[in-house]
Amino acid sequence: MREYRKLCLLDDLDGTGAWGGTLDGQSVFVIRTPKGLRAWLNQCPHQGVELNWQPHRFWDPEHQYVQCTMHGALFLPDTGECIFGPCQGDRLQSVPVRLQGNHILIQLPTTGT
Repeated sequence: MREYRKLCLLDDLDGTGAWGGTLDGQSVFVIRTPKGLRAWLNQCPHQGVELNWQPHRFWDPEHQYVQCTMHGALFLPDTGECIFGPCQGDRLQSVPVRLQGNHILIQLPTTGT
């Protein structure tokens, strides 16, 4: 069983409602939604590029959808489903997330070796 690893602090989401970084070579991000925290691999299903071009900026301007800044794809924040753009119908790869005190912990996916 994979262990949960510290990604960031809950307070790190205060500025943008999101936080992105690299853990063990995998680019990931976490967002705060009305339904709680969600975490995803930071990889658009369209071309595999990172979703953000500025640090910790993953929301669209209206703060309704996760947006890929490369081609404007929009993703539902609770499911990761693409509802607009070149990868419509595809999904972001979710990452298990939990809160322990002020620490956001995630379970990294296993990589093929």
